[in-house]
Amino acid sequence: IDGAGLTDNELLESAAIVYGSASSGLNTIEQVYEPIYRLREPTVHPLSIPRFMNSATPSQLSMLFGIKGPSRALSSACSSSTDAILEGMHMIRSGRVSTAVVGGADASLTVACLGGWNAIGAASKNACRPFSKSRDGTVVGEGAATLILEDKEQAIGRGANVLAEVVAGGCTSDAFHITKSAPKVAAKAVQNALEDSNVLEGTPFLVSAHGTGTRLNDQTEAEMYQSSFPNYLKNSRVFASKGLHGHMLGAAGAFETVLGVKALCEGIIPPVTEHGEYDCEFDIPLVTRSETHELTHLLKVSFAFGGLNTALVLRSFQK
Repeated sequence: IDGAGLTDNELLESAAIVYGSASSGLNTIEQVYEPIYRLREPTVHPLSIPRFMNSATPSQLSMLFGIKGPSRALSSACSSSTDAILEGMHMIRSGRVSTAVVGGADASLTVACLGGWNAIGAASKNACRPFSKSRDGTVVGEGAATLILEDKEQAIGRGANVLAEVVAGGCTSDAFHITKSAPKVAAKAVQNALEDSNVLEGTPFLVSAHGTGTRLNDQTEAEMYQSSFPNYLKNSRVFASKGLHGHMLGAAGAFETVLGVKALCEGIIPPVTEHGEYDCEFDIPLVTRSETHELTHLLKVSFAFGGLNTALVLRSFQK
């Protein structure tokens, strides 16, 4: 909010809040379960419900900053905050609001959550190594990221420090499997975003991969890139950052979009960390060492359990 120059600005009061989370108040839920089921206490903390409700974060943000526009909590597993950005873009594009506070937050390092990732066989024993031969799973992380979206003419008119433009998005549902992805349906989300963006065929992209480091996800994601935009992929560059910060679940998409925007602005692509040997069968232009670039377009993709796929197209700011 400070970076957007909206502190003490009347535009903030009428802004929308769209915030995503995969697990919402998971810590609170476990704190409630312990006194009830282990300690057999008759009561729990009186604020338990407001703390673990799905809309807790946007509600707290609205009260903290005095934001009185539409407030929405989105939960679509690991696509949650990417969907929040997409929804904010559509709200501005439709004229419902001129400003939107979008992003996501997840704090999932709890006993039950980590036990669940281990039980499903998706947790790494060592490190998250996206697209590596030695990959053996993901590492759960925690965090939050927020972006301020605004009508372009309004932002330019008030002299805002604009970093990039969200120009398009697409989303699909696999209707296939609760954990496995369907590459062709996921590819359709990317194709929809590219068609919506009106980007010229063959334009090179900086691609922010979902890249969880699991055996199955990385394979299906690589297949998706080959089928969704082969004419774009040749001169594009792909980065995957979860080896650095872990999988933030519902917050991952927003956090990785922030990294992508920073990479566009600074002309430097972050490398995959803890990578090991690249799995050549993927045949994608993965950045394993930090690189400079002159790319102007960013593609952010997110995939979620339940077969939820979201893609965003952003570009360097152009007046």
